[in-house]
Amino acid sequence: MTSQLGKVSHTFAHMPQDDPQTRRLIHFGRQAARSSFPVLLCGEEGVGKALLSQAIHNESERAAGPYIAVNCELYGDAALAEEFIGGDRTDNENGPSESAGTGTRRHAVS
Repeated sequence: MTSQLGKVSHTFAHMPQDDPQTRRLIHFGRQAARSSFPVLLCGEEGVGKALLSQAIHNESERAAGPYIAVNCELYGDAALAEEFIGGDRTDNENGPSESAGTGTRRHAVS
């Protein structure tokens, strides 16, 4: 597992806003930041999903918490399932999806 833990500095102000599609994306990103629901970002490699997820994190109530990026390509099927839903654990243990606490957890699959 490769992960990145800590604070991120990207915001919507860092994103280019030259065209209407990008401005629309930023509008929806800001709406997502105000929501408590999980966000799924899909797109080709290199289109800015990581930047957008960091901007959403930074404008959300979770901004004070950690931002954790996980590269899902490094997992096998069983390990990936355990990463998302957890495996055998006691009632006192948090599952992997809870490790971000009040922060944000980003799973990347290219």
